[in-house]
Amino acid sequence: GIILAIGANDLHWDDPRPVTGLARFAAQYNQLLLRAVASADQVLVMNLFRVDESAGQHGVSNAEIDTFNEAIRQSALQHAVEL
Repeated sequence: GIILAIGANDLHWDDPRPVTGLARFAAQYNQLLLRAVASADQVLVMNLFRVDESAGQHGVSNAEIDTFNEAIRQSALQHAVEL
């Protein structure tokens, strides 16, 4: 099986912002999930972990992480993958 897990650091430095745009993230994540499903009988998808916003060093907020997690959830639902 495959466990697909990424972190907030995987969102950085795309476009002029320090965070990957949601549309690009969703498209690329969907492609990655398609490859995983084609390669393994079982695939488990993990949400992004929330960050400690008080540290101020992550380049992403928890509100943005929630938005990315929704894209992950939608992709998992589309491909009938456990989240």
